[in-house]
Amino acid sequence: MDLNSGMMKLNTNPQFEHIRKLTIDSKCTNKLKRHIECRTTSPFKQLEILQFDHTSLNDIAFITLWINHASTVNCQNIPVNESGTVHMPNFSFLKKLNHFKLQFSRKCSLKLTFFFNEPDLNTLPSSLKSLELINIYDEEENWISRQDVLEATAYILMRDESTRASVDWKRTLLPVQIWDIWLKLENRLVLKYKMLASLPNLTRLSLDRISSFTARIWNECLLPCSSQLTFVSFKGWYGDRESPRSIIRRVQNEEKEVDVEQALSRFISSLSNIKEIVLDDFVCTVGLIQGLQKLDKEYTIDRTLEVGKKLSNCKITIKTLK
Repeated sequence: MDLNSGMMKLNTNPQFEHIRKLTIDSKCTNKLKRHIECRTTSPFKQLEILQFDHTSLNDIAFITLWINHASTVNCQNIPVNESGTVHMPNFSFLKKLNHFKLQFSRKCSLKLTFFFNEPDLNTLPSSLKSLELINIYDEEENWISRQDVLEATAYILMRDESTRASVDWKRTLLPVQIWDIWLKLENRLVLKYKMLASLPNLTRLSLDRISSFTARIWNECLLPCSSQLTFVSFKGWYGDRESPRSIIRRVQNEEKEVDVEQALSRFISSLSNIKEIVLDDFVCTVGLIQGLQKLDKEYTIDRTLEVGKKLSNCKITIKTLK
């Protein structure tokens, strides 16, 4: 049902109790908000699917607080402010929500949401089975470049062997500003995506840009939900998110593998219930290939995987267990 056609009858029409699908757009949002302020309960008792079009994220949160029993919330063309940033509201009150899609009208940076000066980590309900985030990126990936990390590594490697053996790498030899920035951006990203680790029923996950992900995000935020996922869609992976410490340890022959590639491989190989993987604008790296090799599944793929080659709309379909 298009709410514009029945807005004036919300108070009187008992048929609203039987509506199962409702569409709300920018034309009726303000009228509906005024109605909500005057009415304590929603007339949509059996609503299952709630669709928003050109409605702000804050208005979506406000309206779903009133209509809070939908199992599917599909949000299209969410407006983005001039700053190009968005704070994720708390949707954990949607206790029956199974499918949640947020598609923003243009690329925007996802920001941490704070509650009483503390980051809000439980923004999504544990009932969620499918999550799709479109046109979101993380500005933290621009805080530090790979070149910055390589220059910091070179600084350390200029030290002699005896000094290198006795120093705490994180606190002394690595230039303070580089290390601090890396730690800060990684901590913020973990706090931001930690919500994924607390979704025990999640089976479908679509993320539109993952170019900021470091080893910690793969390990701490995505790995905990990997075994239950049946479908994943990832876009925007370029494979250049190795941590400073990993580079140093490899150069010093203390480690052989790149930490972020190890983490990606671990995630892919842990997809024990996966049926389909879709990769777009995704650079094939060692972590992807190794993860698929370790995955206890037979699969079909529509192209040959080569390290360094960018994949566009690549589909990996699982057949049967080995």
